[in-house]
Amino acid sequence: MMPVTNRRTGKTSDDAAAPLVDDDKDVGGESKVHTAVPSALPYSPAPTFVPGPISEFPSRFVRALFVEVAPHSVVLLRVFWGLVMFYEMTTYMKNDYYKAERYLVRPGYMFKYWAFEWIPRMDLESWKIFFPVMSCFAVMFAVGLLYYIAAFGFFLGFAFLYLQDMGLYLNHFYLIMVLNLAYCFMPANRVASVDALIGLVKPARSMPYWTVWFSQFLISNVYFWAGVAKMNEDWIRCQPLVQWVPQARIFPALRWFGMEWVQDTTEMACAMSWMGLLLDTFVPFFLYFAPTRLLAFTATLFFHYTNKMMLNIGVFPYVMVAISFIYFEPDWPLAIGRFFRYHTARIRGDTEYARAVLAAEDAAVLRPSRPTVRGGSLGRAVSALSFSQKATLFILCVFCFQQVSFPLRHHFYPGDVVWTEEGHRYSWRMKLRDKSGMLRYYITSKKDGNVYSYDPVMDHPRILTSKQSKKVAGRPELIHLFAMHLAESVNATDGVWPSVHAVAIASVNHRVPQYIIDPNTDLASFAPWQWPQKHIVPFLPRGAHDWRVVPWPICDHAFPRKGTTAYGRRKMYEMYSELTIEEARANYGKVPSSEREQVKHCQSEQERRDARLQQEELARVGLKNRREQKV
Repeated sequence: MMPVTNRRTGKTSDDAAAPLVDDDKDVGGESKVHTAVPSALPYSPAPTFVPGPISEFPSRFVRALFVEVAPHSVVLLRVFWGLVMFYEMTTYMKNDYYKAERYLVRPGYMFKYWAFEWIPRMDLESWKIFFPVMSCFAVMFAVGLLYYIAAFGFFLGFAFLYLQDMGLYLNHFYLIMVLNLAYCFMPANRVASVDALIGLVKPARSMPYWTVWFSQFLISNVYFWAGVAKMNEDWIRCQPLVQWVPQARIFPALRWFGMEWVQDTTEMACAMSWMGLLLDTFVPFFLYFAPTRLLAFTATLFFHYTNKMMLNIGVFPYVMVAISFIYFEPDWPLAIGRFFRYHTARIRGDTEYARAVLAAEDAAVLRPSRPTVRGGSLGRAVSALSFSQKATLFILCVFCFQQVSFPLRHHFYPGDVVWTEEGHRYSWRMKLRDKSGMLRYYITSKKDGNVYSYDPVMDHPRILTSKQSKKVAGRPELIHLFAMHLAESVNATDGVWPSVHAVAIASVNHRVPQYIIDPNTDLASFAPWQWPQKHIVPFLPRGAHDWRVVPWPICDHAFPRKGTTAYGRRKMYEMYSELTIEEARANYGKVPSSEREQVKHCQSEQERRDARLQQEELARVGLKNRREQKV
């Protein structure tokens, strides 16, 4: 028998035994799990390992996954998560479904994910049914009503929403999908749920430890790979935060003390950059370690609050804060409840009730000692598991391998992931670059030989929304997909497949603008998603200047080293407003022989504005004259 430890006094008692996982042999020679818990309160903290050789860690870890622990942290996470998902769904329904109409109905073209081109689009009336149903699933998930139906229903519905448009990809959307899928397999409705209340599931006072550990692993994976992704030259040079922080909303604490000027300094941006790198990389380890857990959790709260206040990155801070509570002991809600009951009674002066709380804790609320897991061989540990436990272990291994390996896949693609975007998604590469670009397509009809130009940002009709057009200019795969869409549209009209070239210029973190797509490549001549993508121009290192991939001739406007993404995009259009596809194809890969070839006279922004106003005035006068003639 192992002693039982009192939570308040720290004294031990031999009245009950603690959970114990050892290598004792049964008649068949296999290891068994012996569990004995106090009858007063069978809620156990997370298991700990008996010191032993590192070679025995896998077997100890496998045994620990199936030790029964208190379910309260998982249940509370279920409630928090359901409420956050409900809030996310309501954002699409506010203002008469404006967000749904803007991003899901208005676009004339939507970028589909590879192998999911078959996902259908829906009209606004269908979305007005979809989002209330998803909100109901979120509420059912939070209260534990038909839990598995709600979990699977919300996962499938959110996956359908996520797969609508690749141009709307956000890392926290992917995180929501991953966590929803994980919850589909967790028995989080055993306690404090409507299912347990009405008898749809058998109530249980414990859950296997793997439900806690798996949630911790998923959130630690996000933090760690986000920190690894920040270990690059630009982030260490405080890019792009040195551009974003001065343009962001004033941090409330700086406004309170009249120190708004601090946010405009480079030191502030560098401090946020380095602190973000250190926090993302190391905070999972500090959250796992009990003595530093509270400090690390406080740091994450401040980190996410800062992101929400200054950068306004949607629901992501709420998601991360909600799930970070899982790092505390599995029965932490009970401990907090007892703490507040006791001190509330003392504040009220109800000493009799306070003594009753202490007496109940001494007499009945005896916390079992931490479950102890001993070593042994991995084979015996696995063979001792039941069939369902072996299936659970297999699914956990597959899921964890996928989550660890996906952030590494960009190393197997040629080029820099910041430039090519290959391997960017699902890798937790968050807020790492400020990418501005300009894009103009040239469609050559093989029926009559005419050449038509189309700018997704400037020209009409507007096929893409403003958000889509901003993203497509700097992402090679989106550029190619939209080129195929233009070719299909022309083919539907002329009956002949055209050729499509693009003048696509981009800049990452205010580097010198360069071609991102080879202007000599016919984008309509080969199918998307081919690897390797040879039409992507190699990325120039910071400080390098190679006229073979830098567009010329240019207008004599210096590209800004600071400013917002929109400002960089506007200056880029000024510099290359008169660059034609003929000039781009003729000069690409060559070096200008003189400064005169590099720069040409272009109309200034004021001259273009005056010319446009003059044309509009002539059009109004002509329309007025035609109306007078009709009268």
